Amino acid sequence: MPKPKKLPDGRWGCRVDGPPHPDGRRNQIRVVKDTRAEALERVHEIQGQRLTHATAAKQGPTLEEFATHWMADYLPNVADTTARRYRGIVVGHIIGDPIAGIRLGDLTAQDGRDWLARLREKPGRSTATLSNRSLRHCLTLLKSVLKAAVDWGELDANPLADVAGPRIRKDTTKMLAWTDDEVFQYLDAMSRSEAPNAALWRAAAGFTVATGLRRGELTGLFWRDVDFANRTVTVKRNRLGPGLGTTEPKTLASNRTINLSSEALAFLTDLKAIQEGDRAVLGSGWEDTGFVLVLPHGRPPNPDSITQRFRRDCERAGIRYITFHGLRRTFATLSLIAKVPVHFVSSSLGHGSVAVTLSQYAFVFPRASVEFMEQAGKYIFGGGSKRPQ
Repeated sequence: MPKPKKLPDGRWGCRVDGPPHPDGRRNQIRVVKDTRAEALERVHEIQGQRLTHATAAKQGPTLEEFATHWMADYLPNVADTTARRYRGIVVGHIIGDPIAGIRLGDLTAQDGRDWLARLREKPGRSTATLSNRSLRHCLTLLKSVLKAAVDWGELDANPLADVAGPRIRKDTTKMLAWTDDEVFQYLDAMSRSEAPNAALWRAAAGFTVATGLRRGELTGLFWRDVDFANRTVTVKRNRLGPGLGTTEPKTLASNRTINLSSEALAFLTDLKAIQEGDRAVLGSGWEDTGFVLVLPHGRPPNPDSITQRFRRDCERAGIRYITFHGLRRTFATLSLIAKVPVHFVSSSLGHGSVAVTLSQYAFVFPRASVEFMEQAGKYIFGGGSKRPQ
């Protein structure tokens, strides 16, 4: 330990190593005090700071520091919607919580359970507390962050690997979709509606039911993505907010080409005719943005306003409101009920695998299970020249 010496001016001082600079360079601190006792006290204080820093360094960065680095490395490689959701969880539920100040090497499974208990008390967007589904999303993401810490050599093992999240019971009654009768009721009501741009919104909703597009995929669709001759549309992008900007689709499987039914082609033709009519009326005042779904002035609508307008149209028509995303569920549900092969429905929806489709829409199949079993029985045992006598 450095010992203070008497200086020419009568004070006491020395140089002592303190905590290193942020870049790792040696940090020498000069101590000068009026008395030897004061100088010794200051030397002990600096050495204590250096010891604390060394101990902390052995435990690695804090969770907040690592999560910040993880976001900078990971989020640029995922879709914008995913990045925005992950950033919201990290900033709002991890960095904004006391767990963020714990160093990675000190994290325990109990810290994870205590963190979940605090999250359970936080309000949700439309509920008094966060839902079990939201809690599971948060826990899954934190486990992913800590798995990256293991991969990067900051941890030997994930301390939260065995922390269980809340159970989720899928309630199929909340997976709202229209029946075929409700689809016709909506289309008929919109045909007779005197609300502004009713024809436009009828065609937009009908096209969504006929293709299963996500809302962002519909609003990001350009006419150059449409091949009328071959009756296809190619999904290449999402549009998630106001303005003309687009992003890559939600997943790799979302990049797809969809074959159009006659009904889908008719709705698309209606949208084209409506645009041409608006262009003829406004002339130079009409803006050609190239989007399939645009308002009368030629610019695309804010995606959120589409949902709001759909709700109002349903209320005016007295039809059950299922959210605009419910139109995508309607396509999937009615297609499966109509015995369209599940792999085709999965591909049209842009799901990564049939398993994803089945996990979301398996509740459809029990309605037809008896009929399917009868078909199987008749095929296997239904007769023919090879049937044993």
